[in-house]
Amino acid sequence: NNHFEFTIKDALTKVNPLTGKHFLVNYYYKIRKIGLTEDEGIEYSILTDKIAKLFVMKDSDPEVEEKYNRLLEKRADIIKNASNKLEVFEDILTQLESDRQLENLIIFVSPQQREQVLEILRHRGIISHQLTQEEGTKLESRFGGLSERQHIINLFKKGFYKALVAIKCLDEGIDIPSASRGILLSSSTN
Repeated sequence: NNHFEFTIKDALTKVNPLTGKHFLVNYYYKIRKIGLTEDEGIEYSILTDKIAKLFVMKDSDPEVEEKYNRLLEKRADIIKNASNKLEVFEDILTQLESDRQLENLIIFVSPQQREQVLEILRHRGIISHQLTQEEGTKLESRFGGLSERQHIINLFKKGFYKALVAIKCLDEGIDIPSASRGILLSSSTN
C-alpha cells in the first residue's frame, strides 16, 4: 500500500522531466460571490432539512444512504447552476472586453449552463465553440487527420475562437498552453 501524494503546490513548483517545464503554470484565483434567488434559497433549505433528517439513519440502511446521497447531489446542483452566476458572468465579460483581454478564454460550465453561456457569447459577437464529450476524439480525415476536439483546440490556439465553453474537461485534464484565463461557472469535486 504505497501512498503517493502530488499536491497543487508540487505541480506549480516541480519541473516535469519530460517537458522541462512546471506541471502547472502559476495562476491567480479570483472569487466572485453570488446569492441564490428566493426560489433557489427555499429549495436549498427544504433539501437541507430532508438531508438532516436522514443523516443519522444513512449508515444503517443502504436505501436511506442512497436517498441521502441523491438529496446531497440535488442540493449541490442548486449551487452549481445558480441563475445569478450568469449575471456575474456577463459582468466579467464586460470587464474583459473593456480591458481588451477577451481572448484565450476557457469557460467551465455545467451541462445545464452550456446553451445559455453559448447564447450570451453569440449575442456579444464573441466567436466561441463548445468543448464537451460530444466533440469526438477519433482521428478523422475531414479534420486533417486530427480529432474534432484537437481541431477545435487548434483553432482556439490560432485565435479563431476567442473562447471555449467546456464541460468536464478539467476532470479529464486538458493541455492548452494558449489559454490565459478561465471562468469556472461550474466545477465538479474533481
